Amino acid sequence: MENSSEDGPRLTLVEHLGELRKRLVISFVAIIVCAFAAYRYINKIIDIITKPAGDLEFIYLSPPELFMTYIKISLVLGLIISSPIILFQIWSFVKPGLKKKERRYVISALCMGTVFLAMGVVFAYYIIVPMTIKFFIGVSVDKITPTFSFANYIGFVSSLLLSFGLVFELPLLIILLTQLGLVAPKTLKKYRKFVILAIFIVAAVLTPPDMISQVLMAIPMVFLYEFSVIVSTIIYKKKKKKQDIDDENDEDDENDEDDENDENNENDENDENDENNEDDDNDTNDDNDTNDESDINDENAGNDKNDESDENDGSDGP
Repeated sequence: MENSSEDGPRLTLVEHLGELRKRLVISFVAIIVCAFAAYRYINKIIDIITKPAGDLEFIYLSPPELFMTYIKISLVLGLIISSPIILFQIWSFVKPGLKKKERRYVISALCMGTVFLAMGVVFAYYIIVPMTIKFFIGVSVDKITPTFSFANYIGFVSSLLLSFGLVFELPLLIILLTQLGLVAPKTLKKYRKFVILAIFIVAAVLTPPDMISQVLMAIPMVFLYEFSVIVSTIIYKKKKKKQDIDDENDEDDENDEDDENDENNENDENDENDENNEDDDNDTNDDNDTNDESDINDENAGNDKNDESDENDGSDGP
């Protein structure tokens, strides 16, 4: 089994599997190296992660809990830090099978997806996480001190950061669907109520089981949806305008082709008429030449006859 490639020779299935294994090994090594590098700075990283909690104190409930939490944080950070290498390996593997137009779409989607993901994580870190922590601390009473398990706190914050990062990909998804012609702005506006209901359901699934986190996620999602509708409308209008221009150009090309065909036909007809006129002129000239030749022959015959008569007259003399 072979697969065609635009940039190189065809590869067999075994060669594709070997290439895939090579890319996976490079990605795995990159994650491990970046995870070790992150573990060296784990104390500074913990300070950054716990900053939204303010002066809140944390505990760990079992001997290996804190160490295992450090390992999880290091692996996640290793994955994040090595993501450019991983994306490059994925791109290098799929690039030979893509056309130039598809490559542009993939590169644009990767860049925009990274930007939207970072926006979601930053928004959650600086706004959502502090608000959520402050709310939960505020519901405590004097006899109950808010003391959180560090592992549970990391899990809570990670779920919020990841959820908002994924939610902020909504504009990219709608833009791609609009660009592919699968979704129209009219459809997005028509089913707005159902989409808002689905947003609250998705927020309830992605966020921790509390109403505050759900509302804090659902509200930005609604604004993102409205922003996506605006962007989709702009893209749809530009795409339609471009399509109208292309149709007009095609129509002009077709008209120009028809005019050229008509002109060619007219030129052919004129050439044929000129050729016929030339033939007629040649026939006329031939007739004139024949008549001239006949006149010359007649004149010569008359002269010969006159000469003969004069000769006869000379013979009859004395």
